[in-house]
This record gives sequence, C-alpha cells and structure tokens, in this order.
Amino acid sequence: MRCKFIFFMALVVFSNITLAETIWCKAFKVGCTTNEQLIKQRQYCAQRGYEAYRENLEKALIDPTLWQYAGEASAQDYAEVTKRLAISTCFKMTTPQSF
Repeated sequence: MRCKFIFFMALVVFSNITLAETIWCKAFKVGCTTNEQLIKQRQYCAQRGYEAYRENLEKALIDPTLWQYAGEASAQDYAEVTKRLAISTCFKMTTPQSF
C-alpha cells in the first residue's frame, strides 16, 4: 500500500513538471488544452513580440550603439531579435490554460 502511495505521489510531482498533457489530460481528462486556448496564447505572445519590436526599433534608431554593441547588422535586426526573445519568453512564462 505504501509503495502505491509513493508511486502515485511521484507520478503527481513528475506529471506537473513534464507529463501533464499526457497523463492528466489523456488518462483523466483533466487540464486538457483546447485549440481556442492555444490560439489565444499565440495571439497574446505575438502581441508582446510586436510591442517589443516597436519599442526596441525606436530605441535602436535613436541610439545606434544599442544594435552595434549587440552585434547586429542593423536596428531592424536588433528589434527582430528582441521580438523573438519576447515571444519565446512569453511562451515559457504562460500556459494555454491561463487564457
């Protein structure tokens, strides 16, 4: 009995880290991600990326040392890199279930 409890607790902890989609959703129908939630997350993160692009492009056009010190070829390249970083960070910091 104790072995089953320990196994279950390990499963819960491990599933929260990496297997939430496969264990909880597929086996227990809990915490499943819908297409609508994924679309909302993508739109939200795309908007964050676009805002980062605009803001950093403006800064880089005013102060060329920003993109030069970052090793980019132009202000647009610098803004594009910050946009991709913002989108990547957004996906890591949000979950589809939060929308």
